[in-house]
Amino acid sequence: MKRTRLRKVLGIIAVSVIVAISAPHASAETVDIAAADSDFTAKYHPLHPPKPVPLTPFFENGDIERTIADYKGKVVVMNFWAKWCAPCLREMPSLDRLQAKMKDQGVEVLALSLDRKGAKDVVPYFKTAIIKNLAVLIDKGRKVARSLGVKGLPTTVIIDKQGREVGRLEGPAEWDSNEVISLLKTHLEMEPKAAQN
Repeated sequence: MKRTRLRKVLGIIAVSVIVAISAPHASAETVDIAAADSDFTAKYHPLHPPKPVPLTPFFENGDIERTIADYKGKVVVMNFWAKWCAPCLREMPSLDRLQAKMKDQGVEVLALSLDRKGAKDVVPYFKTAIIKNLAVLIDKGRKVARSLGVKGLPTTVIIDKQGREVGRLEGPAEWDSNEVISLLKTHLEMEPKAAQN
């Protein structure tokens, strides 16, 4: 009996020490990740000149065919993600907030899932994560990602009103940050001028 109690007490002490030691490290890591995510301009790569995005189909709710041509006249934030990608899941709420903030201003956020089970994986995740503003979009066979040369997840491609890639960011970001919103507003304002040239 005494040995069992002693083991329990030692176990509790060991767990307390581990938590005390690891807590500062965990919070420091979180701060570092947040700082990296907020540095949008360092990670964003503009493309000069812009290049047309291929009309490779993707699917809304798993069965309604779409292409980038369906969004002509809008600035598109096309994000490639998967449920098994932890950084993708971390940035998803900010993509959802961006869609809510800018949909009425002419910006469309398209989060294309590369999950093999498609909508069967995405719908439950969106419900659990309370993603309310994004459509369920599936990149079947990863064809859109391949056509755009996506190398890793998450990757986000910014597409202008004429359906041309103007830049991309590899890795996670805070998509509803002031930096991102300013960039998107610039594209919203500049596109009519570019179309006149």
